Amino acid sequence: MRMREMIERLKATSVPCWRDEAGVILDDGAFQRAMRLVPREEAQALWADFDAQMERLYAVWVAACASPSEAASGQ
Repeated sequence: MRMREMIERLKATSVPCWRDEAGVILDDGAFQRAMRLVPREEAQALWADFDAQMERLYAVWVAACASPSEAASGQ
């Protein structure tokens, strides 16, 4: 199942692959579209797992994006 593959891909990485917020939105949107193809209960369980991984990687990505501006401002 493609949704499980997406989750496993996210779990396997410690560094986000996104270059900008559009990448985050595209991954999120693709997963939400795929959720329509499975029973509601399964979709909810898969979403919880996917969302946790996206939040984890998004936090890493935001921190990495913030670092250069903090260094430039002397913080």
